[in-house]
This record gives sequence, C-alpha cells and structure tokens, in this order.
Amino acid sequence: MKIAMLALILGLFSAHAFSQSADKINGEWTNDQHDKKILFHKTNDGTYEGEIIWTKGTKAKPGDTIIKGLKFRDNKYTDGQLFLPARGEWVKCSAVLKNENTLEITGSKSMFSKTVTWTK
Repeated sequence: MKIAMLALILGLFSAHAFSQSADKINGEWTNDQHDKKILFHKTNDGTYEGEIIWTKGTKAKPGDTIIKGLKFRDNKYTDGQLFLPARGEWVKCSAVLKNENTLEITGSKSMFSKTVTWTK
C-alpha cells in the first residue's frame, strides 16, 4: 500500500513538472527582425498558439494569430502552422526552446525551410 501511494505521488509530481516545461513557451516573444511581439498561450485543446500583440510597419496587425496548433512532445513543439503575412499563406511550423529566453521557430513548405530565433 505504501508503495502504491508513493508511486501515485511521484506520478503527480512528474505530470506537474512536465506541464510546467511545456508551458515555458507562454508569454511575450519578439521576432528576429524586432518588428513584431507575439504572445504565446495554451489553447483549450492543449495546443499552443501565438497572437501578434504589437507590430511595426508590417502587413500583420495586433490580434492576428500567426502560429497555431503547436503540440509539445519530446521537449519540442511540433505539428504547428505559421502564417506568413507577406505571402498570405500558412506553412508547417515547429519550435524549440533553446533556453528560457530563446525560441527557435522553423517554418517549412515542401522541401524548403527557414529557422529564425525569437527572444523573450
């Protein structure tokens, strides 16, 4: 009985720690060109999305969702979509937190991809 209780308690702590590491993407990020600020948050379906909260001289505007559908797996965010305002299209997207203040975003379409670094 004591072993079962210990296993349950350890399982609860592990689940809590896992959710905390996944949520590290939440918050405000500035893109590599310093012309947009994006606010990441967890959605009701458990995925993460980024919404523009500030922009300077771009086609995108505050309130636009620029990233959607990111799923946290194996310490990275995958299966998302990134909106390219200049082209008016959605492309595949993944992201990796390099540290608490550095996020690498990769957008890809067919065999082409580009990785950019955003900062908190």
